[in-house]
Amino acid sequence: MEKEKYLTYCGLYCELCGARSRTPVKAKELVDTLRRGDFEEWGPSLVEYDHFWKLLNQLAEIPEEKCCKTMKCGHPDCSIRKCAQQKEIETCAFCDRYLCEHIKRFAGSEPLLIQDGFRIKAMGIKAWIAEQEERKKAGFAYDDIRFGKCDIPL
Repeated sequence: MEKEKYLTYCGLYCELCGARSRTPVKAKELVDTLRRGDFEEWGPSLVEYDHFWKLLNQLAEIPEEKCCKTMKCGHPDCSIRKCAQQKEIETCAFCDRYLCEHIKRFAGSEPLLIQDGFRIKAMGIKAWIAEQEERKKAGFAYDDIRFGKCDIPL
C-alpha cells in the first residue's frame, strides 16, 4: 500500500501533520492573495522580497517524498526513528518494548500517539491507515490537539 510510507516510526501519520495538510493550503492561499494584489509588481521593493517569495512558494508545494521514513522530514536526530531503524520495525507499536520512555515522552505533546499505537497493533496497518485517511478527509490535523511544542526525543 502506497500510503504506508506515511506511517511514521512513532505511530503518527504524515498526512495529518499540519506541515503537510494545512501549511501548503494556507501558503497557496497567500500566494493567490498576493498575486491578486499585484505583489509580484510592487513586492520587489521590499528588502527580503526574493527570500520571502521563494520560501512561500516552497511552503505551498510540499514534496511527496517529505516524510519521516525518507528522513526528509522530522528532526534528523530523532531517537525514535533511530531505534526503529536499528530494530528494523515498521512502527514502534510492533516493538516488544512498546511504551518505552521515548514514546512516553513524545506522547506528552502528541495526545493520540499511544492510543493510535495500540490501534495499529489491534487493527493492522492497512485498516489503521484507512481510518487516518478518513480523519484527513474530515480536516483533522495533529496541530488541532497538540499540547505545546512538538517534543521530539533526541
